[in-house]
Amino acid sequence: MLYKLSKESKIYGLLTLLLVFSIAAIPTSANAQEKACVIIDSGKKVCGKLVRDSNKNRSNISSQPIVTVKYTGSGIGDIQLLKCSRKSNVVNCKFTVTMTELGNQNGRMSFYSAYGTKVSQATDDKEEDYIAEKIIIGKSESRTFLSSSPIKDQPISITLLFKIPPGVNTIKTLSFLTGGMFYESAARFSDIKISR
Repeated sequence: MLYKLSKESKIYGLLTLLLVFSIAAIPTSANAQEKACVIIDSGKKVCGKLVRDSNKNRSNISSQPIVTVKYTGSGIGDIQLLKCSRKSNVVNCKFTVTMTELGNQNGRMSFYSAYGTKVSQATDDKEEDYIAEKIIIGKSESRTFLSSSPIKDQPISITLLFKIPPGVNTIKTLSFLTGGMFYESAARFSDIKISR
């Protein structure tokens, strides 16, 4: 049996549909909790609320780009400056070095503070240069250089120490010299704030 709808009924039905679609299209509040489910190794499904990281400027995240360096015979490495911090007139600059490809030589890598003409150095806004005083890898430290046998995709934590006057708050450029078996290359970073 067919029913003939009046003009008013058609308009009412159309308005109802538009209202339903409009409500569905309203974006949810930014504060609304989102949920997600994951399946863990045991095969069990675990659900919970998504938590957004409100602390976007954490001190352990560097604003410096990761510098990729190629070493003839030794592979390709990514070098990231994490931060430079001051204690009196000593500035510690912390890096991670990750070899993304190992070369045919699988040789040891060298990381320099100051060894003859092979130096890592920082320059301030007044063009004053500061040569690295010391390099630290794990429990080893040296005033010249340290070597390490890298493992692919395993980051190495390295610290360079500089003596920089307390009035200097920004490093204009920082050059970290590293080397493979046959080739040295400097990773360069710029405009680094020195934290306290």
